[in-house]
Amino acid sequence: MVDYKYLVLKEEYTSEDGIPVRVFGFKDSKLTNDMLIYELRDELDMESKQEGAFERRYEFSLKGVEFISSSALECFMNFNRRLNDGIVGGDYLGFRDVSKEIFELFALTRLNRLWDVYLA
Repeated sequence: MVDYKYLVLKEEYTSEDGIPVRVFGFKDSKLTNDMLIYELRDELDMESKQEGAFERRYEFSLKGVEFISSSALECFMNFNRRLNDGIVGGDYLGFRDVSKEIFELFALTRLNRLWDVYLA
């Protein structure tokens, strides 16, 4: 497991259907800073290259996150795309502990149709 600067591994478990799940959180409450977004993109890229990345699901806990920029959303979309390149079908990315404001952003951008998004 790689030690990341912005991502924090919160837990790992096996879902009811037998698929391993990694749950990540974030060290910052605002995913807006350009340097942070650059680092986040690199960390998600590194995670997608980890052994077994295409056989697991990823959840991101947004607990404590107050704001997400469009650049951060793009990072998640690219991560999702990389995972889907290695997987045939499946729902492998989700968000939990989402504030009402950030949930509205997911709904406005219709990303809640692409990913499972759960309110805190």
